[in-house]
Amino acid sequence: MATQRKRTGQGSQPSTTPTAEPQHECRFAETMQDGCVKINLLVKPGARISQIMDASEECVDLQIAAPPRDGEANAEVVRYVAEVLGCKRYQLELLSGAKSRSKVVRVQDLALAQVIERIQAHVR
Repeated sequence: MATQRKRTGQGSQPSTTPTAEPQHECRFAETMQDGCVKINLLVKPGARISQIMDASEECVDLQIAAPPRDGEANAEVVRYVAEVLGCKRYQLELLSGAKSRSKVVRVQDLALAQVIERIQAHVR
């Protein structure tokens, strides 16, 4: 982490303040301008159980135990991702991909490091 020194007056010790958040290696999640975290998902509906199969650099490979009709798979995506992240469903928003396997989810009130750590802990 980069630090910046600033003077606090004569005879006092200089203090250090962080200038940037540490960079993470993965690209499946990133911090948005509003401070929320954006997660890129590749969803495979119709599985026996909902589970994370892989968390590659590009996206999280997610199998969902719901059929791809009438929004059932999207509802299960939000429910399962909330369970994995340990947050409430209202903290998640499906930004894009309502009718696609590639989806983008916005997460409120969690830091990027927490999101990455919790997703990687659930990879099967």
